[in-house]
Amino acid sequence: MAQEKEKRGGWGRLHNYFQFGRNQKIVYLCKKIKSDKMGTELIPQDGDTIICLKVGKIDREDLYEMTRKYWKMSLQRASKANHVLAVVDGIVKEDYIPQDWKYTDNPKYEGRIEFVGNKCLNSPYVWKSVVSFYGKSQNPVKYINM
Repeated sequence: MAQEKEKRGGWGRLHNYFQFGRNQKIVYLCKKIKSDKMGTELIPQDGDTIICLKVGKIDREDLYEMTRKYWKMSLQRASKANHVLAVVDGIVKEDYIPQDWKYTDNPKYEGRIEFVGNKCLNSPYVWKSVVSFYGKSQNPVKYINM
Protein backbone atom coordinates (compact mmCIF):
# COMPACT_ATOMS: atom_id res chain seq x y z
CA MET A 1 0.00 0.00 0.00
CA ALA A 2 2.84 2.41 0.83
CA GLN A 3 4.43 1.85 -2.59
CA GLU A 4 1.11 2.41 -4.26
CA LYS A 5 0.66 5.69 -2.36
CA GLU A 6 4.10 6.89 -3.50
CA LYS A 7 3.26 6.09 -7.11
CA ARG A 8 0.09 8.15 -6.93
CA GLY A 9 1.97 11.31 -5.99
CA GLY A 10 -1.02 13.29 -4.76
CA TRP A 11 -3.47 11.95 -7.32
CA GLY A 12 -5.60 10.19 -4.73
CA ARG A 13 -8.89 11.14 -6.40
CA LEU A 14 -7.84 9.47 -9.62
CA HIS A 15 -6.95 6.36 -7.67
CA ASN A 16 -10.57 6.17 -6.54
CA TYR A 17 -11.63 5.89 -10.17
CA PHE A 18 -8.78 3.90 -11.64
CA GLN A 19 -6.68 1.26 -9.94
CA PHE A 20 -3.02 2.03 -10.43
CA GLY A 21 -1.38 -0.51 -12.70
CA ARG A 22 -4.52 -0.76 -14.84
CA ASN A 23 -5.55 1.94 -17.24
CA GLN A 24 -2.15 3.62 -17.00
CA LYS A 25 -2.79 5.41 -20.28
CA ILE A 26 -5.90 7.04 -18.82
CA VAL A 27 -4.02 8.16 -15.70
CA TYR A 28 -1.19 9.52 -17.87
CA LEU A 29 -3.68 11.45 -20.02
CA CYS A 30 -5.37 12.95 -16.95
CA LYS A 31 -2.02 14.13 -15.62
CA LYS A 32 -1.14 15.55 -19.04
CA ILE A 33 -4.43 17.46 -19.24
CA LYS A 34 -3.84 18.94 -15.77
CA SER A 35 -0.28 20.02 -16.65
CA ASP A 36 -1.44 21.53 -19.97
CA LYS A 37 -4.12 23.57 -18.18
CA MET A 38 -1.60 25.04 -15.77
CA GLY A 39 -0.78 28.43 -17.17
CA THR A 40 2.49 30.22 -17.41
CA GLU A 41 3.27 32.77 -14.74
CA LEU A 42 1.25 35.99 -14.83
CA ILE A 43 3.37 39.02 -15.74
CA PRO A 44 1.51 42.31 -15.20
CA GLN A 45 1.62 44.77 -18.06
CA ASP A 46 2.89 48.29 -17.46
CA GLY A 47 0.23 50.55 -16.01
CA ASP A 48 -2.13 47.73 -15.02
CA THR A 49 -3.30 47.69 -11.43
CA ILE A 50 -4.72 44.29 -10.59
CA ILE A 51 -6.73 42.70 -7.81
CA CYS A 52 -6.70 38.90 -7.69
CA LEU A 53 -9.66 37.32 -5.90
CA LYS A 54 -9.70 33.64 -5.00
CA VAL A 55 -13.17 32.23 -5.54
CA GLY A 56 -14.41 28.80 -4.48
CA LYS A 57 -14.23 25.74 -6.67
CA ILE A 58 -17.96 25.09 -6.37
CA ASP A 59 -20.14 26.99 -8.83
CA ARG A 60 -22.85 28.24 -6.49
CA GLU A 61 -23.53 31.06 -8.91
CA ASP A 62 -21.87 32.10 -12.12
CA LEU A 63 -18.22 33.09 -11.87
CA TYR A 64 -18.93 36.80 -12.27
CA GLU A 65 -21.31 36.85 -9.29
CA MET A 66 -18.86 34.86 -7.17
CA THR A 67 -16.07 37.29 -8.03
CA ARG A 68 -17.79 40.63 -7.80
CA LYS A 69 -19.26 40.82 -4.32
CA TYR A 70 -18.77 40.66 -0.55
CA TRP A 71 -15.03 41.35 -0.28
CA LYS A 72 -13.49 42.68 2.90
CA MET A 73 -11.04 45.28 1.59
CA SER A 74 -10.50 49.01 1.32
CA LEU A 75 -12.90 50.77 -1.04
CA GLN A 76 -10.32 53.47 -1.82
CA ARG A 77 -7.64 50.93 -2.70
CA ALA A 78 -10.01 48.73 -4.73
CA SER A 79 -11.17 51.76 -6.74
CA LYS A 80 -7.63 52.12 -8.14
CA ALA A 81 -7.74 48.69 -9.84
CA ASN A 82 -8.30 48.48 -13.59
CA HIS A 83 -8.43 44.64 -13.65
CA VAL A 84 -10.09 42.16 -11.29
CA LEU A 85 -9.03 38.56 -11.79
CA ALA A 86 -11.11 35.55 -10.72
CA VAL A 87 -8.67 32.90 -9.46
CA VAL A 88 -9.50 29.21 -9.04
CA ASP A 89 -6.76 26.81 -7.90
CA GLY A 90 -4.07 29.42 -8.58
CA ILE A 91 -5.13 29.92 -12.22
CA VAL A 92 -6.87 33.03 -13.56
CA LYS A 93 -10.22 31.96 -15.01
CA GLU A 94 -11.74 35.37 -15.84
CA ASP A 95 -10.66 39.00 -16.11
CA TYR A 96 -13.13 41.78 -15.35
CA ILE A 97 -12.82 45.52 -15.84
CA PRO A 98 -14.54 47.20 -12.88
CA GLN A 99 -16.76 50.17 -13.69
CA ASP A 100 -17.83 51.01 -10.14
CA TRP A 101 -16.98 49.92 -6.58
CA LYS A 102 -19.39 50.40 -3.68
CA TYR A 103 -20.28 49.13 -0.24
CA THR A 104 -22.78 46.29 -0.46
CA ASP A 105 -26.45 46.89 0.34
CA ASN A 106 -26.85 43.45 1.92
CA PRO A 107 -27.07 43.91 5.73
CA LYS A 108 -25.63 40.44 6.25
CA TYR A 109 -22.34 41.61 4.69
CA GLU A 110 -22.13 45.10 6.15
CA GLY A 111 -18.76 46.80 5.62
CA ARG A 112 -17.84 44.66 2.61
CA ILE A 113 -17.52 45.90 -0.94
CA GLU A 114 -18.56 44.80 -4.40
CA PHE A 115 -17.98 45.95 -7.95
CA VAL A 116 -19.94 46.21 -11.16
CA GLY A 117 -17.95 45.55 -14.30
CA ASN A 118 -17.57 43.88 -17.65
CA LYS A 119 -15.70 40.82 -18.77
CA CYS A 120 -12.45 41.70 -20.49
CA LEU A 121 -12.32 40.07 -23.92
CA ASN A 122 -8.92 38.90 -25.19
CA SER A 123 -7.32 39.35 -21.78
CA PRO A 124 -3.60 38.56 -21.55
CA TYR A 125 -4.14 37.28 -17.99
CA VAL A 126 -6.64 34.44 -18.46
CA TRP A 127 -5.16 30.93 -17.85
CA LYS A 128 -2.06 32.42 -16.23
CA SER A 129 -0.77 31.19 -12.87
CA VAL A 130 -0.74 33.51 -9.84
CA VAL A 131 0.61 30.93 -7.37
CA SER A 132 3.86 32.87 -6.86
CA PHE A 133 1.93 36.01 -5.84
CA TYR A 134 -0.02 34.16 -3.14
CA GLY A 135 2.68 31.90 -1.72
CA LYS A 136 1.28 30.35 1.45
CA SER A 137 -1.07 33.26 2.14
CA GLN A 138 -4.63 32.38 3.09
CA ASN A 139 -5.94 35.84 2.26
CA PRO A 140 -8.16 35.55 -0.83
CA VAL A 141 -7.30 39.10 -1.96
CA LYS A 142 -3.97 40.01 -3.64
CA TYR A 143 -3.03 43.41 -5.00
CA ILE A 144 -0.58 43.59 -7.89
CA ASN A 145 1.08 46.90 -8.91
CA MET A 146 -0.93 48.78 -6.28
